[in-house]
Amino acid sequence: MDVFSSIENEVVKGAIVKLHYRKNDFKKKNILERIFSPIKILMSRPACITIETVNYCNHDCIFCPNSVMTRERSIMPMKVFEKIINDYLEIGGGHLSLTPMIGDIFLDTLLIQRLEYLNQFSDYITLSVTTNGVLADNYSDNELSYIVGKFKRVNISVYGLNDEEYFLITKKNTYKRFLSSIKRIVTLAPPGVVTLGFRLLNSCNENKLKSWIMENIGAIIPYSSTIQYDNWSCNQLSFELPGDASWTNQQVGNIPCIIPLISIQIFVNGDVSMCACADFDSSSDLRIGTICTDSLESMYNSEKVKNFFSKPWKTPEFCKKCSFYRSLYKSNQEWIDNPVTLIGG
Repeated sequence: MDVFSSIENEVVKGAIVKLHYRKNDFKKKNILERIFSPIKILMSRPACITIETVNYCNHDCIFCPNSVMTRERSIMPMKVFEKIINDYLEIGGGHLSLTPMIGDIFLDTLLIQRLEYLNQFSDYITLSVTTNGVLADNYSDNELSYIVGKFKRVNISVYGLNDEEYFLITKKNTYKRFLSSIKRIVTLAPPGVVTLGFRLLNSCNENKLKSWIMENIGAIIPYSSTIQYDNWSCNQLSFELPGDASWTNQQVGNIPCIIPLISIQIFVNGDVSMCACADFDSSSDLRIGTICTDSLESMYNSEKVKNFFSKPWKTPEFCKKCSFYRSLYKSNQEWIDNPVTLIGG
């Protein structure tokens, strides 16, 4: 089923290789097998998938709904994880983010086991993750080197430039531990893998950011920064943020959001959501099934997903309050080729 059939955007229409697949063709490594294989109906797929393998965190950031999430806190069983990976391979594989909806990857006690399982599919799957990095010190140098070596991109969230700002954001006194851990990550990671994402309360110029990086890392590495935060469609996040920080203005219109085209989210219990960046409590509006009983193929090629992209667009209740919204018709090729440029991870 082509769930994108009603989309007239030229970027989407031109991304047929990234957003469609021929069933099982990825298994045919011989070029003659590919050329002469029977013609199959094109099926739709997202540009990547995001898996939440753990949904609890060592931080309680003021702009995150961690404290109001009602889902049970747990770690994804390996059986569920393996089912997701096998299903993803069936629709062609590609980019995979292990950034939890809410949580941190270093709290996943099965992390190394998961990476070992994924290693056999390295030709078909590339990995990225965003982490606060603090709990990297739970791993030996050999273990941490192995972990970061399996990712194409490890983005470290930097919550403030000093103890005070860090505590105001995270509500934790682990700033020195954080600094120690990120130095180890950068030292042990392959060149070009680690990036920094500054999440700040106070404005600062590029020179100050670069000085912080040199002082704490020893070399300039790629980074981004923000003092503006999205609301996760969460009413509880309506207070005024400290310092120069502010909430992003809500911009939902009458055109579908591009996020479900870029990535879906598989929660720790196997539930699957069309939203990879805001559906923190697994909204029924956006839930399309469970990996425990359904396939990624059947869920993404369902009437519910097709209706989401169809005209006239009926805005899901969850989306009406969300400031993560990105108009489908303002998409660009980079978001499809490199999903982390839009969804992070």
